[in-house]
Amino acid sequence: MCCLVVFTAQPSVAKPVPDPACRGALGDIIAARDFSLAYFCAAERLQTTPDDTEALLVFARAAQELGQWDVAVSYAERARGAGIS
Repeated sequence: MCCLVVFTAQPSVAKPVPDPACRGALGDIIAARDFSLAYFCAAERLQTTPDDTEALLVFARAAQELGQWDVAVSYAERARGAGIS
């Protein structure tokens, strides 16, 4: 009798490398009115910390300024829910 043992390989999950342009505070990027960069940096931060209220709010504001109204409302509501403990 023969027995077959199957092992599943786990793909290595690489941690995202933060973009150097996103090293500053998200609020400073919004204050500079660079909404495309704010959108990108907030999305990057949300990949690692999805309940980060600041990132949710910045993402919502940037989406609003970029004309993505549904996204803006959705993320503003998520921020409201994330802020409640």
